[in-house]
Order: sequence, then structure tokens, then C-alpha cells
Amino acid sequence: MMSKAMRTHAFFFFGCSGIGKSTLISLLVELDQAYQARLVTTRPKRGDDVETKFEYVTRETFDEHYRSGAFAYHAIDDKTPFVAYGIRKDEFNRGRPVLCHGSPHALPDSRVPISHTLVLLEGDALKGLRLRNADAKECKERQLANEELRHRYYENARWRSNIHIIVRNAFTKRKDLLDEFYAQLSRRRVCVAT
Repeated sequence: MMSKAMRTHAFFFFGCSGIGKSTLISLLVELDQAYQARLVTTRPKRGDDVETKFEYVTRETFDEHYRSGAFAYHAIDDKTPFVAYGIRKDEFNRGRPVLCHGSPHALPDSRVPISHTLVLLEGDALKGLRLRNADAKECKERQLANEELRHRYYENARWRSNIHIIVRNAFTKRKDLLDEFYAQLSRRRVCVAT
């Protein structure tokens, strides 16, 4: 379990598609009464997305939110196709740990309004995609995207230097993933505040 000191803390989870970010976030919400921040995004809805966890907007709407200063955290990947992600400032005023899907495009530029921990999940993402019954086409598309993410970010020493803890997902039991997260978190006592 997370300590009382974590009540005003944010966790950002990074990793390839299928690696278990949503699974870990769901477990933490269920067990710790943590709050999952709603992500504002311009990307298309995926078949496995839970609508209450995402707000899908046009690029124009995203830009309006950005210009108005609504986001505490945002990331823009201007490669084709353009994709942007943001988390509104009010998502961080919940009085309990805030759990967020992080975007590698945002590091190290983001400023988060409360103390936070950056968590990278690693493992066999293809196994994760298959476990959630992704079809062959989706697996292939996600594998291509994952290769680019690994090359640009997750295997890049400079980018990795921003990460506070690395959690390895063995894709055995959900409890094992949660136990690994807590084990790594217990080794990392100092969290960054901005």
C-alpha cells in the first residue's frame, strides 16, 4: 500500500503498448483508492480504451486548452500522425495519489504541480497484447509503434535517466505485477517535486 505521504503525489506510467500500464493503474486504483487522471488526447479511440479514462478532442480543441493554460502536463508528438496528450490541472487536486499514463514525448520538458514518480514498465509487450486478445493486425500495428518508442525513448540512456523506477512485467499474475511495483517503489524513497 502507498503511505499517507503519497496522498498528494502523482505517478506517471510509461512503456510500450501492451506492457501493462492500464492493468497496473487499475490495480492501484482498486487497492489504494488512488485516482486515475483522465487523459485528454487527439489520438483516435482504440478498441480497448475505457471512455471514462479518456477525453477525445480535435487538435483545435486541444490547442485551445493548451493556450488557456488548462493543462498541468502535456505532450505533443508532431510526427505523422499528429498526436497530443494532456492532463488538466484540476485532476491533481484530489487528495489522493494520482495515476497517469505518461507520454515519452513529454520528458524531460513537463512540469508537474505536485511531487511525482516516473515509472517505466518493461517486458514482452507482444505477450501483453496477445493476453488481451489483440488480433494479428492490431499486434502488428502496435509492434511497429513500440519499435519506434523503444528506439526513440525507452532504450535511450538520456531519456531513461529521467525515470525513477523500472518495473518488469513478467505477465504471470496481476498480483505479481503489483508486488513488483511496490518492491521497486520501496527502493525509491526520494521522489521529485517541481
